[in-house]
Amino acid sequence: MLVIIMIPACSSGTKIPALTYSNNAQPVCKAWATISLGEYEISNNIWGKGNIHDYSQCIFGKLKPRSAQPENFGWLWNWPDAGIRVKAYPSILFGRKPWNDYSTTSQLPRKINKIKHLTVSYKLQTASNGAVNLLLESWITRIAKAAPTDRVAELAVQLYQNNWPGQAGHFIEAVVINGISFDFYVEKKMRVPGDTHTWVYYGFVHKGKPVLQTKLDMMKFVNYLVNHGYIDQQHYIATVELGNEIDYGKGKTEIEYFSVQAEY
Repeated sequence: MLVIIMIPACSSGTKIPALTYSNNAQPVCKAWATISLGEYEISNNIWGKGNIHDYSQCIFGKLKPRSAQPENFGWLWNWPDAGIRVKAYPSILFGRKPWNDYSTTSQLPRKINKIKHLTVSYKLQTASNGAVNLLLESWITRIAKAAPTDRVAELAVQLYQNNWPGQAGHFIEAVVINGISFDFYVEKKMRVPGDTHTWVYYGFVHKGKPVLQTKLDMMKFVNYLVNHGYIDQQHYIATVELGNEIDYGKGKTEIEYFSVQAEY
């Protein structure tokens, strides 16, 4: 079965090709909808929507036959230019977000000092206009069954930026982690609209060629933070999540594969 979804033209007039996929996965466009894929979950996250109504965003995906791995899944979006702020983060989750009362996997959350490697592998295609990034991130929490107020830090690894309006935090230094160059930023009191809790934001921003296929160890970022005294190894890694932060514009992302492997 071949499914084609046309994304309406946005105000810039730039045309994004139709998203074509052939894994029989029907799109789900309800706000905050989720699709469970074994140890993973796709989320139609629109956390920064505010009072915007003239937008569209859908997710799609299914498990590969006879496999525990999702295949050819992703999301598409069309957001108006309505102020500089993140509107949405459609993504795939591995773990337990502090807003959830469940984990997608028994492997996370887990104490930092109990994890040797947390290897993320993915390959994707993306096309967009407007302002968007590709974000791989983890929440660091005080306890395993964390509430939103138990968030200690956000580890945010930006692997692609297009017209991104600015970076949270203060620049600290340039680093190379997992063989990729990053600018490292710290915001000691991160806060976003609608969230009364503050946390520390650690941003690793890659400004070179988009990293659309890679295999990297999230623990190398975590160990950098531990070794520089930024986080406590008694805290927990709650999640690994890959998605697009969207400020405005139209686009699509289709992920050929995504996996997280933990070694203790």
